Amino acid sequence: MAAPTATPRLPTWPTGAGAPPLAGLLGRALGQALRESAAPEQPGEPATPPLRVATAERALGLHGLASSHPGGREAQRQALALYTRCLQHYRQRVQPQLGIGGRDDDLGSAAAYFVLVNLAVLEDREPDPRGLPAVERQLRRMLGAAAEWSRCPLADRQQGFEQLAALAVLMNESRLAARVQGAAAPQHLRTAAAGS
Repeated sequence: MAAPTATPRLPTWPTGAGAPPLAGLLGRALGQALRESAAPEQPGEPATPPLRVATAERALGLHGLASSHPGGREAQRQALALYTRCLQHYRQRVQPQLGIGGRDDDLGSAAAYFVLVNLAVLEDREPDPRGLPAVERQLRRMLGAAAEWSRCPLADRQQGFEQLAALAVLMNESRLAARVQGAAAPQHLRTAAAGS
């Protein structure tokens, strides 16, 4: 994938009274996963099912991300095109490389990859794909056990997947590009990752 042309716009999921239930849940779970890294699996812990959602015919979650870009319609159109390429890259390249398969999208795996990429940016290192199963298991436990997940409409789940997958790819590609852009670029990216 070509180097990104925009600074990653990390999602700011609203957590107030009017926020969609999944937004607050994702914000809390991702924040906890970033703080704790991956909690070890407990012996005898019941397995929680993957957080799979049917792949939507048309990505809807990317429009919300793109609409948050300043600069008017043209900037938002360019942002949407970038996020669309990132989502395609995730589905076509990242999922197979990480061994995430299946016809459906997996919100837990996308969230785990998002966490791993952000940790890699914060720690100035490569993302370690060996950590994916533990982080995914932790997020699956947190998200799957929450009442908000069971009440969340399928469209919201799909939008959450799309946003996390696209932003994880954008952050990782930005991490790679920042290496050759001077000392300020990696620091700017670490600041963005710390805010996620």
